[in-house]
Amino acid sequence: MPYSAVLAGTWKSTCNIKGRTRPEQKRNAQQFVLDTYNVKAVQDACDAICIGTHVIKKNESEINWE
Repeated sequence: MPYSAVLAGTWKSTCNIKGRTRPEQKRNAQQFVLDTYNVKAVQDACDAICIGTHVIKKNESEINWE
């Protein structure tokens, strides 16, 4: 199965996740997911959602939720 790695700094830049410390960045990622998708998720899930957001924006894809 093909895969690619996305560096943390790359997806954080795409999602505009700011913060000086890692805990602050984690909280900001949670807020991004809540504001963007109206989903309240744990920190690791938010990281995954942000990575997915980056990949979608990078590939200019659209998600069909139907």
